[in-house]
Amino acid sequence: MPPKLDLKQQISDTDTTHAAALNLIDSAQRAQKAAADKCSKVTAPASLGASEASSAREIFRSVDEQQDALILAGLDPAAVNQRLLNYAATLAQSAKSRLIDAGNAGGV
Repeated sequence: MPPKLDLKQQISDTDTTHAAALNLIDSAQRAQKAAADKCSKVTAPASLGASEASSAREIFRSVDEQQDALILAGLDPAAVNQRLLNYAATLAQSAKSRLIDAGNAGGV
């Protein structure tokens, strides 16, 4: 009768390798979840800030483009657009605040 193979060492080695691989997968999944959580904490305020900044920019551009026509008509661009400019300034400031929040959430 042929001798029985002794595979204890190979089984032990592969058990160790398997456990190490599962630990690496677990660590990677935890890191991925942490990164996803951090990403969502950054993305939400940054997205709102980008939207607010874009809106404010377009308001400022529109008012800027209309200035010559208003002046030619004898109107004061600041007086005509005061409420709109105040609104745009509020949006711009809010965008900056959201950018700070996003940076803080991201650890920047």
